[in-house]
Amino acid sequence: MERQVLNTQSGFTLVEIVVVVAIIALLAGITIPLVADRVDDAKVATATSDVDVIAKALVAYKLDTGFWPYGSSNRAPSAMPTASLSFASYYRLFEEANVKGWKGPYLNEPAVINGRMRAAYRSGTQREGYLDPWGNYYHIYQYAMSGTDRGFLAVVCRGPDGALSTTQTEAFNGQTSGDDIMKIVTRKL
Repeated sequence: MERQVLNTQSGFTLVEIVVVVAIIALLAGITIPLVADRVDDAKVATATSDVDVIAKALVAYKLDTGFWPYGSSNRAPSAMPTASLSFASYYRLFEEANVKGWKGPYLNEPAVINGRMRAAYRSGTQREGYLDPWGNYYHIYQYAMSGTDRGFLAVVCRGPDGALSTTQTEAFNGQTSGDDIMKIVTRKL
């Protein structure tokens, strides 16, 4: 009687492996750009939310104290100069500085640098506080009151490209440039 010998070796051929790898690469090539677009959309949504939160904090501070925070000081509306400031210096939203009516902190998660609270801090790879999703400082534009002009205050995010493209004049007119994201806080300082 003759015996049949079964071949017990099994596996994939090189052609089968190449086909599977090609299919995986094709799916990755389709999926990765879609996921990257969703990540970019999420960052824009976060920045939009952040400028709204910062604007509300500025308004709450004004309602409580009677003054707008101006960098590291307070200014009555009539004493506010026209300025373009980094939001990093707005520590009064976190720290009480003997300001009558202060009921803060008005924002959470400040940067603490050398024992001092700041709105934001960035140095090398260290990033703390209120930075936009791309690691840049938020920006404050303000126009002083003069004549019949009641002043203006806006919060601006530089957007994905990291460039502050919106000028003070554009912000004052309610316009943005480039991919900047803006929230007008008030037109009546």
